[in-house]
Amino acid sequence: MKMSKTAATILAFTLGAVIFVTTAFADVALGSGYDTLKASMKHTISQVLKNQKNFTFESSFEIKDNGTFLVQGSGFSKVDNEKNEFESTTVNKYSSGKTTTHYSYSDSSVRIWRNEMDTEEKYYISEYPNNNNKAIKDNFRNPFEQKGADEAEKLFDAVVGNLKNYIQVENKKDGGKEYTGSIAEAQVPALVNAVSSYFFKRSVMDRPSDRDEFKFPQLEKDIHISKVSAKALENSSGMLENVLAEVTLAGKDNNGVNHELSMNVAIKFTDIDKTVISKPNIEGKKIEKVSPYGVFDSRYIGVYKNNIVILKDGKFVKAGERVLEIIKVDSKNISGRYHEVMKPGFEEYSSKYDFSFECSQEDNNPNGHRYAFSYINPTGKKEMGMINMSMNGTLYLNLNIEIIDEHSTRGYGIGKEFDGDFHRVFED
Repeated sequence: MKMSKTAATILAFTLGAVIFVTTAFADVALGSGYDTLKASMKHTISQVLKNQKNFTFESSFEIKDNGTFLVQGSGFSKVDNEKNEFESTTVNKYSSGKTTTHYSYSDSSVRIWRNEMDTEEKYYISEYPNNNNKAIKDNFRNPFEQKGADEAEKLFDAVVGNLKNYIQVENKKDGGKEYTGSIAEAQVPALVNAVSSYFFKRSVMDRPSDRDEFKFPQLEKDIHISKVSAKALENSSGMLENVLAEVTLAGKDNNGVNHELSMNVAIKFTDIDKTVISKPNIEGKKIEKVSPYGVFDSRYIGVYKNNIVILKDGKFVKAGERVLEIIKVDSKNISGRYHEVMKPGFEEYSSKYDFSFECSQEDNNPNGHRYAFSYINPTGKKEMGMINMSMNGTLYLNLNIEIIDEHSTRGYGIGKEFDGDFHRVFED
């Protein structure tokens, strides 16, 4: 599902809340509904990615503030596992009256897409020699099989806790199951609210975006979940067919005004082994060819930051900032610096990483991978890092990595709290 950065981050938070509820479905009628539903989720994802020829994934969401419409979006993603094809269409509608549409098609040799901000019909094309579009594999990855998934699942199990007791599970006559339930404000543990507040700020409030199109309230205080309700349907084969959920998040803005953000989301799998993907016909259309690897240019020179956030006295607080500076860019190389600026009294939370770097943006990068570079860590040892472009001029920094080959790396990070997403700092 490719979509705008704003819609993606909001939907990511909403889906997180949905998963939070659906995976908390309990043993009211099944003995261990929590484990049953988790198994169903894993089985569904594994089936559609490995054992089904193709499928369509549909999603939609709508967000309101105190009952007033803000934004809604819908997405259709088609996946063909046999042909290594992916097609996605996303439509977002805003309270300002603006509507954006994003389209993308990928196979092993090419990626074709339309920019949702373009006012004319124009297609962008990236061609991959020797059918070497490695990015296509990102659309077929099972999240439960990625590095760190087991640890994340154990942490999630611990957070869910007693919420398992608020859900009902019903066996259907056709052999399937229906999971339903709701959680009220008083039933949401303080830890869940703290984590939800943190991730909401990280995924929505702290990210530059086009949220002005729908006047998103700047929630700063007392952010908490006030209500969650959901329903999930599992068929007789043990696969989740669709999930419906509503999440209400409450909080106050800087002026002390109360807001209730209601977020409705629906996701479902359709046309399993019946999905047809058609490569777009761009003959006679206006096109622009783009390097499949992306190229840094002078637009990226500047300062990028993100917050260093810690848990102190049961609350998330800002301890300082990570700073990434892009100092010089030419057709061959990128040079910059990474360091941290801590608030007074929080110096102990610094990683102590402070280094300058230079990397090549050519295929024959001596470090073995495009945009990879070496640096010296605080203990005096040499480590490898990598920098990549993201959307809307943002950058992603990965430190302490291992270069496996010219197409793949393995990341070890410099601490579990490290955040590699850096956002441009603009002068007013």
